Amino acid sequence: SGGIDKIFSPEKLSIDGSVSSRGPSPLPDLINVSQHKSMDTTITLIEEAVVDSQAKINALITDIDTSESSLQHLDVVKQLSQNIELMQGLLKQLRNEL
Repeated sequence: SGGIDKIFSPEKLSIDGSVSSRGPSPLPDLINVSQHKSMDTTITLIEEAVVDSQAKINALITDIDTSESSLQHLDVVKQLSQNIELMQGLLKQLRNEL
């Protein structure tokens, strides 16, 4: 008669009647693995979007350089390119921390 204490104790009865400890639950480990995979997938998708955006910006820079478009547009595109390069660096840093 241990009542509610027995229900929540970290011990269990074996078939032979002996008491053994259950040990820590594997559930937190499974949750951490799941979160890691989800974050890894998210980072991969962001990396792909960044690479695609960088390619499009490079094409725009080439088009602007060879056309009679305004220099203001070229400056904006170059700023976007710098921002994407910064994001690539941050993504690499984040991936290394995983």
